[in-house]
Amino acid sequence: MDTCQSFFIGPSPRIRVDSIGSGELLVLLHGIGGNRRNWQANLPALAAHLHVVAWDARGYGDSDDYDGALDFRDFARDLVQVHLLPRAHRALDRELVAIEVVIAPQRLHEQPV
Repeated sequence: MDTCQSFFIGPSPRIRVDSIGSGELLVLLHGIGGNRRNWQANLPALAAHLHVVAWDARGYGDSDDYDGALDFRDFARDLVQVHLLPRAHRALDRELVAIEVVIAPQRLHEQPV
């Protein structure tokens, strides 16, 4: 059984994630007032089939807060960073590809790790 790893990604703002499992990526998002810990009980079962990442969005949980006014495009950029986490052979997620086309189109030419 995989062990859940908790770490920060990115420079500023640092985004805290819990990561477990392998295969196709499933990113678990929390609601307003929540954090990555909302998903802890679900991680082991999901990780049996997927690479599961639960994140603290910027300004929530252990992630850094956002500077200035809230801009939802910043959350999309943060999700791109989650998407680029090293992992073994998995298919691209259609939703995150759509975000990358808008936020970071040059990354579509990079090979996944």
